[in-house]
Amino acid sequence: MPTHTQTSILFVLTSADKTLDGKPIGWYLPEAAHPWFALRDYFNIVFASPKGGVAPLDQSSVENFKDEQSVTFLNDSKTKYLVKNTHKLSNIKEEDYVAIFVVGGVGAWVEGGVGMTYNADMSAWSHDRPGL
Repeated sequence: MPTHTQTSILFVLTSADKTLDGKPIGWYLPEAAHPWFALRDYFNIVFASPKGGVAPLDQSSVENFKDEQSVTFLNDSKTKYLVKNTHKLSNIKEEDYVAIFVVGGVGAWVEGGVGMTYNADMSAWSHDRPGL
């Protein structure tokens, strides 16, 4: 497991829990689980969302993805805690992270498309950083 001296990666989850027409959404399980397993032994992974706190999970992704990594991520006490206690995105300092990973799902699209806080935060971060 990573130590406090290791570099950190920020995983940005959505705070959106429904589409503009009211359908339930959230972050997509395998889009967090698979990168988590690939990176967790090498980086400290921090979770954030635009509102902070609980990041809603798209339940259709739970139903559609039963692979070992997705199921383990979903049931692990550490990852459960992290996605229920995300840091508020506006309180994050970009210089603390070597990478920012936006976890996919319809929620990220809704916030990226219409969410002013999300757009402002990501725009500020990427201003002087090619590739973001």
